[in-house]
Order: sequence, then C-alpha cells, then structure tokens
Amino acid sequence: MLICVYDTANEAEILKAKITQIATAAYRRIAYRVCQRYESFATECKTADLIIVLADGADGMEGVIAAKNADRDTPVIWLSDDEGFGAQSYRLGCTYFHKKPIPLEKLKEALYKCRCMA
Repeated sequence: MLICVYDTANEAEILKAKITQIATAAYRRIAYRVCQRYESFATECKTADLIIVLADGADGMEGVIAAKNADRDTPVIWLSDDEGFGAQSYRLGCTYFHKKPIPLEKLKEALYKCRCMA
C-alpha cells in the first residue's frame, strides 16, 4: 500500500510512528511518499492508495482539492489544526476528518473507514 502524505517531514514521521502502533498495520507493506510542496503532492497523490493531508489551514484544503481532482475514489484522511474545516471536508468528499493531534484510536478508526487496515 502506498500512502501519500502532504505536510512537513516531521509531522509525517509522527504519523508513521502512530500507524506502526496499529496491530494490523504491522503485517502490511506500507510505503510512504511525503510531499512538502503542493506541486509535488499534486503529482504524487495520483498513484496513492491512501492520501493523508496534514497541512494546516488553507494549505490543507488546497491539498484535499488537489487529491480529489487527481482521483475522486482514493480515500482521503484530512487532519487539520482547525476543526472549522470539518464541514468543508464533508463537502469535498473526504473519507475522514479530525482535528490534530489525532489519538491513536481515532487514527485506527480512520484507517478502517478507508478500508486500509481491514
């Protein structure tokens, strides 16, 4: 499984560490592409099995829009510093939205909802 992450490398490392704590993830081959620039993300997300947007504010919203323009069917998890984007995530068709930081149980729930760890 290829997970494309949009944000800084530091936040992506924290996310990857959380994913490895989920028991069903331990048995999966997971590759990550971390994109810190919008232009590279807009290209890289086209081949992903799952997209996770960690960028805050309007940058995160632009990332979600790019992901949905690349492939409407690829599940998108949007984690934002502003819970006000929750309604926007619904309108854009995100599979899961949560305010940062996301607790491990909620991350597990998000991955199951995306059918990535079933």
